Amino acid sequence: MNEAGFWYPFRADHVDETAQLPAVISRTQDTIRAEPRQIGSVLRPLFLELTGEETSDEWARGAGLYIRHVRKTTKARPSFSRLFNKLLSQNEAWATAPRKEKYFFNQIVAIHWRRKGWIWFTRDSFSLAEGPASRAFARGQRAKARASRSTPLPAFRLETELEDHLQANPWILGPDLLIIGKQVATSFGILDLLAIAPTGVIHSIELKLGRTTPAIVGQVTDYLYWVQQLNRDEIIRIAARGLFGIDLTAVFHERFGHPLPEVVNQTQVLTIIAAAIDLRTQRGMMAIRHPGLATTMFRYVIQSGAVSLIPSCRDGQDPEASHAAPRPQAVTTPVSYLATSFRVPVDDNVREFWLTQTQHFPPIVLFGVIYAEYRQWVRAQATKEGLFGRQLVTIVAESEEWVHVFIPTGSTMKSLASLKSLPSTRSHPADGYHTGAYLRDPDYRKSETESS
Repeated sequence: MNEAGFWYPFRADHVDETAQLPAVISRTQDTIRAEPRQIGSVLRPLFLELTGEETSDEWARGAGLYIRHVRKTTKARPSFSRLFNKLLSQNEAWATAPRKEKYFFNQIVAIHWRRKGWIWFTRDSFSLAEGPASRAFARGQRAKARASRSTPLPAFRLETELEDHLQANPWILGPDLLIIGKQVATSFGILDLLAIAPTGVIHSIELKLGRTTPAIVGQVTDYLYWVQQLNRDEIIRIAARGLFGIDLTAVFHERFGHPLPEVVNQTQVLTIIAAAIDLRTQRGMMAIRHPGLATTMFRYVIQSGAVSLIPSCRDGQDPEASHAAPRPQAVTTPVSYLATSFRVPVDDNVREFWLTQTQHFPPIVLFGVIYAEYRQWVRAQATKEGLFGRQLVTIVAESEEWVHVFIPTGSTMKSLASLKSLPSTRSHPADGYHTGAYLRDPDYRKSETESS
């Protein structure tokens, strides 16, 4: 220990870790002594953030989760450099630091996290394993998920049952919507649900129990034409005379914490919720979008005892337009203070991350820490059980062009490319078949062409 009271032995304490994790040990002949002043001045703020009392656990938990992900997906353990490349690649100070200085920095930070039990060192001291604190955290998360599961929900038999469920659980539609009408009589038929956002944007929601047809686009645009003619007083009357019979001005203030805007219904959102949405309907809904009209479509799925909505076509996410070069902002005022006539669409990944992960944040947390945690969380969703995996299965199920299969364990794209024919597959995991893959049906496009 030096005069400053800092001592960083590379793997030195007196805990017998071999009893807890046979694959790793804590003893080594190497030692490293360091103190914050031995870290370069450029990296010192980052070092204090990664090892500080308030922020260390957040970073260390992200490291443990990444190690778990790598171990699960590749059966290997990441090295020090691989771990810190993932965690700090966006940090300019670390990315531009000399290699030798980064090596020393990585080792010291890893020692700090290891002492708290988030990570372990392996026998060769060159790779990392998940620590007991990380495993305990993961167990706690799984226990919370199991405890939150509700009673299994049977499939809907009528559209009114789906309406009733969304009415009873409005948070499924989003945390910032107030349903003000159900089975609303319009000049063109019955609109399933009518809702309002905190900014006064009106949402017209059409439900379909089964698969949509292109005719639904004409149906919802008729409803939209009727909704666009409504003024503020008419919307208040619809809410009061409808099945809910609510005082919109009072309920709006109670729900959102501010009065009903004097100007409402300047912009609209057109939403379709169905068990399956055909491609022509998606294209039609994208075609009618304009700056004053957003269109969204969701597939409802009954999963894990609850109903969830999976985006089928989100507003502003045209695949071709998404590759356009971004334009520089002409206004430098912070975006939080800009007055907008409609709410900026929130990506579902960001929304789910924020709603499920922020309870573990300290009272104040740096943006960089939140972003690093988000990146770790997104990478975890790439597993077949994650958000991306679940949504991919759902999208594939919408057509018969691709099918989810299992191929021989350990297969890679390189090994598949070397084969002269497709490998044998299984529809479910079996002995020797645990690698998930997607197989294209060669006859699908041919049948599509013949039918058209």
